[in-house]
Amino acid sequence: MTSSVRNEAAAHRNGGIASLVRVVRAFAEGSVVMLAFVFAILLVGLPIAMSVRAVHEGLSWLARRGGEMGAATEALVSVASIVGGIIATAAFARVLVGLFRWNGRGPTLPGIG
Repeated sequence: MTSSVRNEAAAHRNGGIASLVRVVRAFAEGSVVMLAFVFAILLVGLPIAMSVRAVHEGLSWLARRGGEMGAATEALVSVASIVGGIIATAAFARVLVGLFRWNGRGPTLPGIG
């Protein structure tokens, strides 16, 4: 019969520490993925929100020049602001993709440019 010098309690304790390290690492990796996702949403959403806000302010200013805005005029300004902001963002993205393509390092998306 052979006897082992290895202490089973110490081996289990080291396995527990390794398991804890794996759990902490998994949570850290999940946090990094979550932060990247939030940053991507912010990177895409912020220009859209800012362009919609700018178009809305401009259209509201134009509509108020003729007098007080009614409910129908406010609704029309809101819808036109959203559509105009999305169009402005798409145009900006198209220019950006064209710039990257011209530089020779950008994505090649079908139907753009």
